[in-house]
Amino acid sequence: MNLSAVLITRNEEDKIGSCLKNLSFCDEIIVVDSGSTDGTVAGAERHGARVVVKPFVDFASQKNFAVAQARGEWILSVDADEIVTPALREEIRGCLERPSAAAYSLVRRNFIFGKRLRFGGSGHDEPVRLFRKGRARFEGLVHETLRVDGAVGRLTAPLLHYSTADVRSFFRKLSLYAELEARSLVRGKAGMPLSSRGLWKPVGRFSQRYFIWGGFLDGAPGFIFAVLSGYYEFVREAIFWEMQEGFFDRINGNFQKRR
Repeated sequence: MNLSAVLITRNEEDKIGSCLKNLSFCDEIIVVDSGSTDGTVAGAERHGARVVVKPFVDFASQKNFAVAQARGEWILSVDADEIVTPALREEIRGCLERPSAAAYSLVRRNFIFGKRLRFGGSGHDEPVRLFRKGRARFEGLVHETLRVDGAVGRLTAPLLHYSTADVRSFFRKLSLYAELEARSLVRGKAGMPLSSRGLWKPVGRFSQRYFIWGGFLDGAPGFIFAVLSGYYEFVREAIFWEMQEGFFDRINGNFQKRR
């Protein structure tokens, strides 16, 4: 078996069909589900995937577990909201006939609020998603990346990423992602004073996306995404504050002294 597609899911009923239909060229499809309450599992099985259920801890450990279930020599890691285009499918096939690297990055085009954003830092990114099994491992609680043992090549055909359909979808993701990032900050013992982080991070993120990276060129979706990105930064920092032992007691104490 040469190529295994792996993905992790939870309540992706509306996306799983399109994703898996475009993975039919793979020798097997592994779906690791973390307890979907909709038709995700049934939809995955209907498209020929082998489904394994595992409680969610964090993104890296979930994806590493999915890779461990695969039997292919090569792994293609995708998310349920991503679609492998026909051009990318053919490029992957050609690449695996004569591989020249241990892993390959893919060019991902991002669609947010129903529109492809071309600016604001969201025009595209190039995550490493195709790799030889045993030569790479996911790291990070959220926004995970691959640590690769060996050279990394680059494929040029697009992977389509339908990230956030609407504002409600953004808020459904916000709590989980912000908490995992806050846990990462605690682990890293972020040294910047909390008050400073909380003030400049949200404003800085909005300004970066909207003005510096040209998000204003994407119209209303670009503005909304820049605002929500700043809000996300604030929520993450607030959760981070809560995780500091005695933080609110100290803040309240300082406030009382000033009164």
